[in-house]
Amino acid sequence: MGAMPPWLLTGGCHGLISYLRAPWDVRMTEAREILVKRLRFRSWHRGMREMDLLLGRFADRHLDELSPLQLRQYEALLEVADPDLYNWLTGTAPVPANFDNEALNLIKNLNFISSIP
Repeated sequence: MGAMPPWLLTGGCHGLISYLRAPWDVRMTEAREILVKRLRFRSWHRGMREMDLLLGRFADRHLDELSPLQLRQYEALLEVADPDLYNWLTGTAPVPANFDNEALNLIKNLNFISSIP
């Protein structure tokens, strides 16, 4: 077993392990990691293969570097139906004002050819 985090306490009654809450910055980092993993999974499992490829590649390249605001915007985009989002990304339909944000513009500007492994 590796090194224990500093907030993990051992001992107590009958050698049981008791836990304290992790420091705020550690909890926020873990929360962000979980959110990024969830968004990455949802990006690759949309239901429409074209959207899997577009959003999955975007997620692999950019999710780790997005700001908290951009992550929330991206999460909201994942709630949109595939045909609508596809039409917005390809420019065949106008983007509603509440979805015209940084995250959508990042997806639109991604060079998908260079993102193919």
